Amino acid sequence: GGPPFPPTFKLQVPGPGYSDKRVPAWTDRILYRSFDVRPLLYHAVRQEDVLEPPRNVADHNPVYALFEVDCVKIKKGALHEHIHQLLRPNAQTKSDHFHHHLREQARHFRWRFVNTGRPHIEMLAQRLFGELQDELDGEQLGTAADWLIEAQQEGWRTICQHLEEELVCALRDGHGAADPQALLHGRLRSLAKSLGPPVHHAPPRSDPGIAEALRSSCRRVAQRVVRR
Repeated sequence: GGPPFPPTFKLQVPGPGYSDKRVPAWTDRILYRSFDVRPLLYHAVRQEDVLEPPRNVADHNPVYALFEVDCVKIKKGALHEHIHQLLRPNAQTKSDHFHHHLREQARHFRWRFVNTGRPHIEMLAQRLFGELQDELDGEQLGTAADWLIEAQQEGWRTICQHLEEELVCALRDGHGAADPQALLHGRLRSLAKSLGPPVHHAPPRSDPGIAEALRSSCRRVAQRVVRR
């Protein structure tokens, strides 16, 4: 059968009785599903019976229910510990997170390392090419620019190799030192002085004019940098 109370909808407001616009129905229900719950009471509240003067303030009568529920007593501390164990990552997950963090650090370091020197290199390239344009033109200008790029590549290889050697030595010497960070900073600060003279590619003997223009341009740029 249906619920043990009259239909709860649609009521006349302020009443009495049901509205003529709807067929009376049990639109207000309480649903449950559990093997550990037993319903004890299921009923509706008729507004006309509890309000004074008797009236309806809504077109629905509220429904209510009473249940008996079987419960299990749980220790909060033990429950929290089990939850933490379930949420705690295993060794493989920790390792994956660690390697991912290292990869992100390496990527960020490479980006910062390269971009720190990029504006200075671009400014130097502009000044050098401007000096070459004042001395050369046509094919000679292109050839001199190619030689300058080759010299730059060789110079950077030398600088990077020297930087790596200095860093490895500083880390090795700083192992167990009282202030390894200060030692590392000191070694890196002295790196510029220990790099030595720049590497120059000797241009072909067939065109001494390009070689002389390249050398004079580099000298003028170097003098400007020193004066600044």
